[in-house]
Amino acid sequence: GEAFRQNLPALTARAIPDLEVTERNMAWPLMGLAAYYAVDARPEVLAAAKSVADRAIAWQARGTSGAFEHDINRPDPSECEDGPAGASPFMTSLLIDALVDYHSLSKDARVVTVLRKAAAWFEKDARSSDGLAFRYLWNCKTDSYDNTDYVDLNLLIVHVFGATYALTGETKWLDLGDTMADAGVEAMYVGRPKQWNQAARAFPRYLGYRALGRKP
Repeated sequence: GEAFRQNLPALTARAIPDLEVTERNMAWPLMGLAAYYAVDARPEVLAAAKSVADRAIAWQARGTSGAFEHDINRPDPSECEDGPAGASPFMTSLLIDALVDYHSLSKDARVVTVLRKAAAWFEKDARSSDGLAFRYLWNCKTDSYDNTDYVDLNLLIVHVFGATYALTGETKWLDLGDTMADAGVEAMYVGRPKQWNQAARAFPRYLGYRALGRKP
């Protein structure tokens, strides 16, 4: 936690901050800072977490989609040749996860608005045309990723809808979460550690949020 806190100046020094190269670049430090504050509730730790949350909120607000828009060619040109205002649905889910951790400790009401906007983007724009999967990348001009090749990643993403329900009380997000979870469970792949870790870490969070509003 202290390493995350002390490293923030380096992560924010460039014209395009390293924190904003991908959504997960911001997600992991914020998760770490939130966990740090949970066990060491000093004002300077909360201030560090808030500074990252401030950046996340401002990042989303710079666009109009509800995503955390950025150049998706920059981190991995092999995945998209041209995507100056794109986003990664699965990485976005990690940043939402971090913001919910931060909200649970800070009660920062702005996070609720971020979740509503992000959930609406996931629903309307980030899904494949058949509504069963999320695009691996969104708004890539050279590849729409409009397929179900990555439907197993639904299990990494659906907690967003559970969290949005938990913070807003709007049950429509559980309807969408169940639809996407059903498709994800059917396509679950845990044959390698990465895929196992993704599903095992994130999907139970959705089940926990869901249990607040529906009987298992």
